Amino acid sequence: MTYKDDVLGVLTVGLQSASLRAPALAGLKALTSTEGLLSDEEIGFIVHKVDGVIEGNQEEFEDARSLPYCVLLTSYLTFILAN
Repeated sequence: MTYKDDVLGVLTVGLQSASLRAPALAGLKALTSTEGLLSDEEIGFIVHKVDGVIEGNQEEFEDARSLPYCVLLTSYLTFILAN
């Protein structure tokens, strides 16, 4: 993907705004579930950013089925299956 870094940057910045968080998480989930698209470092970066959102907004994401947890799980499984 020619603009992969740009897309990844926009989506991670979107995590910081409550109104953009859901679309950003959906985009990150799509990126992480696309086989072979992201490097291990990029997946780790996404996990770090999403974890920061969850830590900073725990009351918003108490449900383990929420989108941030789905993104973390998808990222983790992508990493495990690739290695």
